[in-house]
Amino acid sequence: MTLIGEAVFARCLSAMKDERVKASGLLAGPKTVTFAGDKKAFINDIKKVAFFSQFSLFLLFLLFCRFFFFLIFSLVAGLVRLQDHLLCAGVHVDEGGSGH
Repeated sequence: MTLIGEAVFARCLSAMKDERVKASGLLAGPKTVTFAGDKKAFINDIKKVAFFSQFSLFLLFLLFCRFFFFLIFSLVAGLVRLQDHLLCAGVHVDEGGSGH
């Protein structure tokens, strides 16, 4: 959701051409900075972070699948218990759902 919001915000900013042109005359902009560290190690760290984020999203997906499985299982078990309770009480439930 945040990514969509940021994309919409960027589109709104890019649509304000007159304001951007005025601001470019008033603002100097960012200073140029060169990277002083080890570029290969930095790229390797970025790859590790990307892998960890994908792995954590996969684990979150599995957690939600397990939660919904148990939720559906408990709902079905509850319906079966309700039907057993109604049958023991002598209430017949036909396919239309009305009890007599």
